[in-house]
Amino acid sequence: MTTSPYLVTDYEAFKDKFPHLEPCSEPDFSCTWSVDSVDVIPERNGLKDLIDKVFISVTREGATKSFKMPVCLESENLSLDEFIQFDSLNQSQVIEWVKTVLTSLRQDFIWDCEWAAPVPEPTQNKRLPK
Repeated sequence: MTTSPYLVTDYEAFKDKFPHLEPCSEPDFSCTWSVDSVDVIPERNGLKDLIDKVFISVTREGATKSFKMPVCLESENLSLDEFIQFDSLNQSQVIEWVKTVLTSLRQDFIWDCEWAAPVPEPTQNKRLPK
């Protein structure tokens, strides 16, 4: 197993080595992951409608724009035991699959996607004159 170069496992050593890089504290926010569309391979090795690419959107709470990204999924070596019929899949299963793929590429990839989502425009509450 390889260790991600982006993962800080020893914060004290990191702080000693990079004293000017303190983590910034941002207010908590939540993001919604959704599937915009999927590209499917009609047939491979007797399996029909294999998902090849998923187009996802990550929307930060309160924002009107999304961060959009296509994710290619490895279905080349998919076994019959792992295969789920396309008509039986739901969005949450596909999103979990996408998150698993992204995490296998880099442990903090999901975090990066959520931080890439546009920040909501600031609003002000004003009263109209009577």
